[in-house]
Amino acid sequence: MTEIHWMDEVLKRKDDFIKDLQGLLQIKSVLDEENATEDAPLGPGIQEALQFLLHLGEKDGFQTKNVGNLAGHLEMGEGSELVGVLGHIDVVPEGDGWSVDPYSGVVKDGKIYARGASDDKGPTMAAYYAMKIVKELGLPLNKRVRLIIGTDEESDWRCVDHYFKHEEMPTLGFVPDADFPIIFAEKGISDFDIV
Repeated sequence: MTEIHWMDEVLKRKDDFIKDLQGLLQIKSVLDEENATEDAPLGPGIQEALQFLLHLGEKDGFQTKNVGNLAGHLEMGEGSELVGVLGHIDVVPEGDGWSVDPYSGVVKDGKIYARGASDDKGPTMAAYYAMKIVKELGLPLNKRVRLIIGTDEESDWRCVDHYFKHEEMPTLGFVPDADFPIIFAEKGISDFDIV
Protein backbone atom coordinates (compact mmCIF):
# COMPACT_ATOMS: atom_id res chain seq x y z
CA MET A 1 0.00 0.00 0.00
CA THR A 2 1.21 3.47 -0.86
CA GLU A 3 1.94 5.86 1.99
CA ILE A 4 -0.79 8.48 2.36
CA HIS A 5 0.18 12.08 3.10
CA TRP A 6 -2.95 13.15 4.94
CA MET A 7 -2.12 16.86 5.10
CA ASP A 8 -1.58 16.90 1.33
CA GLU A 9 -4.96 15.23 0.85
CA VAL A 10 -6.60 17.85 3.06
CA LEU A 11 -4.86 20.74 1.29
CA LYS A 12 -5.98 19.41 -2.13
CA ARG A 13 -9.56 19.88 -0.92
CA LYS A 14 -9.08 23.11 1.05
CA ASP A 15 -11.01 25.38 -1.33
CA ASP A 16 -13.93 22.92 -1.57
CA PHE A 17 -13.94 22.51 2.21
CA ILE A 18 -14.10 26.27 2.78
CA LYS A 19 -16.85 26.67 0.15
CA ASP A 20 -18.95 23.87 1.67
CA LEU A 21 -18.36 25.12 5.20
CA GLN A 22 -19.34 28.66 4.21
CA GLY A 23 -22.52 27.29 2.63
CA LEU A 24 -23.43 25.64 5.93
CA LEU A 25 -22.38 28.63 8.06
CA GLN A 26 -24.53 30.98 6.00
CA ILE A 27 -27.68 29.13 7.10
CA LYS A 28 -29.21 30.70 10.23
CA SER A 29 -29.97 27.40 11.95
CA VAL A 30 -31.31 28.76 15.24
CA LEU A 31 -34.21 27.03 17.02
CA ASP A 32 -37.41 28.66 15.74
CA GLU A 33 -40.42 26.83 17.17
CA GLU A 34 -42.68 29.75 16.27
CA ASN A 35 -42.24 28.90 12.58
CA ALA A 36 -42.02 25.13 13.01
CA THR A 37 -43.89 22.79 10.67
CA GLU A 38 -44.20 19.03 10.39
CA ASP A 39 -41.35 19.03 7.85
CA ALA A 40 -39.30 21.47 9.94
CA PRO A 41 -40.16 20.71 13.58
CA LEU A 42 -37.37 22.93 14.94
CA GLY A 43 -37.80 25.71 12.39
CA PRO A 44 -36.92 26.34 8.76
CA GLY A 45 -33.25 27.28 9.29
CA ILE A 46 -32.41 24.08 11.14
CA GLN A 47 -34.21 22.03 8.48
CA GLU A 48 -32.31 23.85 5.72
CA ALA A 49 -28.97 23.07 7.41
CA LEU A 50 -29.90 19.40 7.87
CA GLN A 51 -30.90 19.14 4.21
CA PHE A 52 -27.70 20.93 3.15
CA LEU A 53 -25.55 18.20 4.73
CA LEU A 54 -27.77 15.35 3.56
CA HIS A 55 -27.68 16.64 -0.03
CA LEU A 56 -23.91 17.12 0.15
CA GLY A 57 -23.51 13.54 1.36
CA GLU A 58 -25.82 12.21 -1.34
CA LYS A 59 -23.86 14.10 -4.02
CA ASP A 60 -20.60 12.61 -2.72
CA GLY A 61 -21.95 9.05 -2.74
CA PHE A 62 -22.63 8.42 0.96
CA GLN A 63 -25.66 6.49 2.16
CA THR A 64 -27.92 9.18 3.60
CA LYS A 65 -30.98 9.12 5.81
CA ASN A 66 -33.28 11.78 7.20
CA VAL A 67 -34.60 10.55 10.55
CA GLY A 68 -37.92 12.28 11.14
CA ASN A 69 -36.61 15.75 10.21
CA LEU A 70 -34.97 15.85 13.67
CA ALA A 71 -31.66 14.22 12.75
CA GLY A 72 -29.95 12.45 9.92
CA HIS A 73 -26.86 10.49 9.02
CA LEU A 74 -24.29 9.88 6.32
CA GLU A 75 -22.70 6.43 6.25
CA MET A 76 -19.85 4.60 4.55
CA GLY A 77 -17.95 1.34 5.04
CA GLU A 78 -18.93 -2.23 5.80
CA GLY A 79 -19.15 -4.49 8.80
CA SER A 80 -21.23 -5.21 11.84
CA GLU A 81 -19.56 -2.61 14.03
CA LEU A 82 -20.59 1.03 13.74
CA VAL A 83 -18.38 4.05 14.50
CA GLY A 84 -20.59 7.04 15.29
CA VAL A 85 -19.37 10.58 14.71
CA LEU A 86 -21.89 12.88 16.38
CA GLY A 87 -22.07 16.45 15.14
CA HIS A 88 -24.77 19.10 15.22
CA ILE A 89 -25.85 21.88 12.90
CA ASP A 90 -27.99 24.00 15.24
CA VAL A 91 -26.48 27.15 16.73
CA VAL A 92 -27.36 29.51 19.56
CA PRO A 93 -28.64 32.97 18.57
CA GLU A 94 -25.85 35.21 17.33
CA GLY A 95 -26.13 37.91 20.00
CA ASP A 96 -24.41 41.29 19.72
CA GLY A 97 -20.86 42.50 19.24
CA TRP A 98 -19.93 40.88 15.95
CA SER A 99 -17.39 42.73 13.77
CA VAL A 100 -18.63 40.73 10.73
CA ASP A 101 -21.99 39.34 9.66
CA PRO A 102 -22.35 36.26 11.91
CA TYR A 103 -23.79 34.27 9.00
CA SER A 104 -21.28 35.25 6.31
CA GLY A 105 -18.48 32.76 6.94
CA VAL A 106 -15.96 35.42 6.03
CA VAL A 107 -12.27 34.43 6.04
CA LYS A 108 -9.92 36.97 7.66
CA ASP A 109 -6.27 36.41 8.53
CA GLY A 110 -6.57 32.67 7.90
CA LYS A 111 -9.59 32.20 10.18
CA ILE A 112 -13.25 31.77 9.32
CA TYR A 113 -15.74 33.87 11.26
CA ALA A 114 -19.38 32.88 11.73
CA ARG A 115 -21.82 31.61 14.32
CA GLY A 116 -21.16 27.86 14.49
CA ALA A 117 -17.64 27.96 13.02
CA SER A 118 -16.23 26.14 16.06
CA ASP A 119 -19.45 24.80 17.63
CA ASP A 120 -20.33 22.75 15.75
CA LYS A 121 -20.62 23.34 12.02
CA GLY A 122 -16.86 23.64 11.47
CA PRO A 123 -15.96 20.42 13.31
CA THR A 124 -18.91 18.58 11.70
CA MET A 125 -17.76 19.64 8.24
CA ALA A 126 -14.17 18.61 9.13
CA ALA A 127 -15.44 15.15 10.09
CA TYR A 128 -17.41 15.02 6.85
CA TYR A 129 -14.30 15.83 4.83
CA ALA A 130 -12.28 13.22 6.73
CA MET A 131 -14.86 10.63 5.66
CA LYS A 132 -14.87 12.03 2.12
CA ILE A 133 -11.08 11.73 1.84
CA VAL A 134 -11.14 8.10 3.02
CA LYS A 135 -13.95 7.37 0.55
CA GLU A 136 -12.25 9.11 -2.38
CA LEU A 137 -8.99 7.27 -1.70
CA GLY A 138 -10.92 3.99 -1.80
CA LEU A 139 -9.52 2.83 1.53
CA PRO A 140 -11.10 -0.40 2.78
CA LEU A 141 -13.09 -0.19 6.01
CA ASN A 142 -14.05 -3.18 8.13
CA LYS A 143 -16.47 -1.03 10.12
CA ARG A 144 -19.29 1.27 9.12
CA VAL A 145 -18.65 4.94 9.82
CA ARG A 146 -21.69 7.12 10.34
CA LEU A 147 -21.77 10.90 10.69
CA ILE A 148 -24.86 11.49 12.82
CA ILE A 149 -26.28 14.98 12.32
CA GLY A 150 -28.01 16.47 15.35
CA THR A 151 -30.36 19.45 15.15
CA ASP A 152 -31.17 20.30 18.79
CA GLU A 153 -27.93 20.01 20.76
CA GLU A 154 -28.08 23.65 21.86
CA SER A 155 -31.47 23.26 23.57
CA ASP A 156 -33.35 20.06 24.41
CA TRP A 157 -31.55 17.18 22.64
CA ARG A 158 -34.80 16.08 20.94
CA CYS A 159 -32.70 15.09 17.93
CA VAL A 160 -30.67 12.47 19.82
CA ASP A 161 -33.69 11.17 21.72
CA HIS A 162 -35.61 10.70 18.46
CA TYR A 163 -32.62 9.35 16.54
CA PHE A 164 -31.81 6.53 18.95
CA LYS A 165 -35.44 5.48 19.22
CA HIS A 166 -35.25 4.69 15.48
CA GLU A 167 -31.59 3.95 14.70
CA GLU A 168 -28.92 1.67 16.09
CA MET A 169 -26.55 2.77 18.81
CA PRO A 170 -22.93 2.97 17.58
CA THR A 171 -20.43 0.42 18.84
CA LEU A 172 -18.14 3.33 19.65
CA GLY A 173 -18.07 6.98 18.79
CA PHE A 174 -16.74 10.46 19.29
CA VAL A 175 -17.95 14.04 19.09
CA PRO A 176 -15.99 16.59 17.04
CA ASP A 177 -17.10 19.76 18.82
CA ALA A 178 -15.27 23.01 19.58
CA ASP A 179 -11.50 23.37 19.99
CA PHE A 180 -8.98 21.35 17.97
CA PRO A 181 -7.55 18.82 18.56
CA ILE A 182 -9.56 17.53 21.51
CA ILE A 183 -11.54 18.41 24.59
CA PHE A 184 -11.65 15.59 27.09
CA ALA A 185 -14.60 15.26 29.47
CA GLU A 186 -16.54 18.48 29.54
CA LYS A 187 -17.61 19.25 33.08
CA GLY A 188 -21.33 18.89 32.38
CA ILE A 189 -24.41 21.06 32.39
CA SER A 190 -27.19 21.81 34.85
CA ASP A 191 -30.67 22.99 34.01
CA PHE A 192 -32.85 24.17 36.88
CA ASP A 193 -35.63 26.60 37.76
CA ILE A 194 -35.45 28.92 40.76
CA VAL A 195 -38.91 29.30 42.26
